[in-house]
Amino acid sequence: MSVSLRIRRDTEARWLENDPVPHQGELCMDITNHKIKLGDGFNEWSKLSYMNSEEVSSIREEYGNETDFILNYELFK
Repeated sequence: MSVSLRIRRDTEARWLENDPVPHQGELCMDITNHKIKLGDGFNEWSKLSYMNSEEVSSIREEYGNETDFILNYELFK
């Protein structure tokens, strides 16, 4: 089964300026700091915590092999 994972991306300044409420489970990348937040469907982006490396690894393990994940995630480092 093939899975495609899309990550919403923007700079920290634009995230803070717009401060959207990401959908539950929506991955949101801060390309300024190279970090990811996970939407809960209730809180604005500024109120969400950044994911730690263990949480990011669990997404990679569940939704894609390491090569695919690195190609998508590391693109903005």
